[in-house]
Amino acid sequence: MRIFIEGKSRALPFCLVVSIYFSFSSFSHTAGYDADNANASAYAGGWGTNSPQWSLDGTTFVQGNNSGFGGWLLTADVNAAVRIESVASLGAGSAIDTGGKSFRLSGGYYSPDGGTTWNQAYSRATRYLDPSGLSEGQTLSFQIAINYRNGAKGVDLFDTNGQKIFNFNVGGDDYGVNNTQAGSGSVGNAYSSDSVFSFLFAQTTSNGGTWKITRSGGVATVSEGTYAGIIRRVDWYAGGSDNNNPDALFFNNLVIGPARTINLSVDLKAKIGKASFNPNNHGLVS
Repeated sequence: MRIFIEGKSRALPFCLVVSIYFSFSSFSHTAGYDADNANASAYAGGWGTNSPQWSLDGTTFVQGNNSGFGGWLLTADVNAAVRIESVASLGAGSAIDTGGKSFRLSGGYYSPDGGTTWNQAYSRATRYLDPSGLSEGQTLSFQIAINYRNGAKGVDLFDTNGQKIFNFNVGGDDYGVNNTQAGSGSVGNAYSSDSVFSFLFAQTTSNGGTWKITRSGGVATVSEGTYAGIIRRVDWYAGGSDNNNPDALFFNNLVIGPARTINLSVDLKAKIGKASFNPNNHGLVS
């Protein structure tokens, strides 16, 4: 194998070639370094529950072997909505937008019998971490923006057995964490119209990890705890409100971080043979 660094060709020792091979092949067994946001080109034609929008995937696969975030599974009841929009429509800033866009979920109420009874309408966005969830040493992060606290809106995390291992819910004029190994309870109920919650989950062992929520905007707090199991699935949800923009849940900036990182194009300014590092096409491609 030859490596080209800043225009100069260098032959690599066999042991280094073997080392590089195993370094990259090892990523095929874990969730890769992956990222997604609402401004990705895959969503230029829309993001919703109709085919093919519900299965679109805007991730970059910066590292890994077709692993990381799977495609979306999007659902919405009658009088609920799944779309992309600026978080500025909340009425308080655009802190989590990328290119003026974030993912948006909302839901009001619907009547299945012509107005006699009314049910809460929900929208949900589900993402699996492929192929088998986070690996030890990896992280998952994303951001949520919320204004009004009516209805119920938040995020659930599930393990490889489909058991809920983390919940963050906004409702009843409070912000609460549930279903964790440690740290469940209110993270503070002070209201702010421009609340942003930045989530960080670290898979510290094969049996569980740590979670951290950093709140910013009009109120600044940090809450931490632990969860049990391996994070395999993430469900964002919103519903049972007035279905207007200030009632919605916005989220964005999804990242799976690796236990270790290699960025050949940036860190080494390198190309290996005739293969170039392309973060927009599943890593190394010919």
